[in-house]
Amino acid sequence: MAVHPCNPYCGRDRWSAEHQLLHEAVIDNLDQPLVVAGDFNAVDDHGPMQALRRLGLKSATDVAGAGWLPTYPADEPFPPLLPIDHVMINKKLTATSVTSFAITGTDHRGLFATLAGAR
Repeated sequence: MAVHPCNPYCGRDRWSAEHQLLHEAVIDNLDQPLVVAGDFNAVDDHGPMQALRRLGLKSATDVAGAGWLPTYPADEPFPPLLPIDHVMINKKLTATSVTSFAITGTDHRGLFATLAGAR
């Protein structure tokens, strides 16, 4: 699933509503290998990310032991500060590596995850 809910400041509870739609879509697809990836506009401590973890999703970054991979903002003279882009996987998958990379013309770094079926 590719995701990109609006940012927390987009107004009128849209951020929460879009994350709720994502939560429902995840519930509907937990019975198969599931990758949910993109710009979540949320860090791990935000409620919507915690809700996905309670459903059983794990960060591929954590599973692979890749450490802290901030992705935003990537178009400033200083390094990115916020890890708001994520690759989340369910228990039917595992991650063997995750790295970040520059993408020309965007304010985010990309994430490249190597995934495999879980045993």
